[in-house]
Amino acid sequence: MKLYAIKISLCLLMSVSFSASACSIGGLQYDVKYSDGSTSLSAQEARKLAERFIDLRDGIGISYAYAFTSSISGDRRTHAISVARRESIQRLLDTLNKNGSEIKYGDSELKNTSKDMWPYWLSVVNLGVQPLRAETRSCCGGNYR
Repeated sequence: MKLYAIKISLCLLMSVSFSASACSIGGLQYDVKYSDGSTSLSAQEARKLAERFIDLRDGIGISYAYAFTSSISGDRRTHAISVARRESIQRLLDTLNKNGSEIKYGDSELKNTSKDMWPYWLSVVNLGVQPLRAETRSCCGGNYR
């Protein structure tokens, strides 16, 4: 009887997770990777970012986008790198943002993040978009997003 209850529970859980994921729009976040201490985008990363932004802009549309860098709280060196990276991303996105979508930029200070994760967060800029279709309720059956 216990095994039967577990099987039923798993089936219900799977059906809920499948139905919930059916309307998910994936690929809305992207981490731009930088070499340690570098403030310039590599040609490969710049191309990936440009292609991704254009695909989203011309595909599902962009209501707004964001780009967040990370720095160590109180550390001038990592803050300066963060600002330079954000500015390089901003120059690229401003050129590609033909629809005039709002782009928010910021820096996340690593104060409560595990120090084991610092090398990762200090080497990426996290970008994300809010799709225009989510704003207009024209994706995933309107109110059933």
